[in-house]
Amino acid sequence: MTASVRPPPAIPVYNAGDALGRLLRTLYLCDYLSNPVFRMEVLDLLNQGEAVHSLQRAIHNGMITAKQGRTTEELGTISGALTLLANIVMAWNTHHLQAMIDRAPSDHPDEVMSRLAPIGHKHINMRGILTFDLARYRSTCFAKRPRSPKTSC
Repeated sequence: MTASVRPPPAIPVYNAGDALGRLLRTLYLCDYLSNPVFRMEVLDLLNQGEAVHSLQRAIHNGMITAKQGRTTEELGTISGALTLLANIVMAWNTHHLQAMIDRAPSDHPDEVMSRLAPIGHKHINMRGILTFDLARYRSTCFAKRPRSPKTSC
């Protein structure tokens, strides 16, 4: 048996807040069920949130659990890094989407633009091998530094 977290019904402030919450939830449900435009906007936002989670799962395809000896601070750092990488992908997509729109603004109707989100990631190779040509940077990156003379005590 679990303990109830509700205070006794004799507290008027609690009863007023509870009634207000029920009223607001009822109004929301009435709007959601009776207004198809509102319902579509809510579903679009939920789908975009799920798409962000899908992007994060594509970036890190594994479990991040506290059972592996990580502290709460370490889990927060890992979560923050994953969020940063997801934001970088979305910024990259936004940049390229904006460039495409700027090239031909008349090709993109407003009803399509209002539902567009920069969350796609199928075009990004998340597990590929990256190679960089360091030959032209060799002289600056791998320059030999003069050794300091050793001093004897």
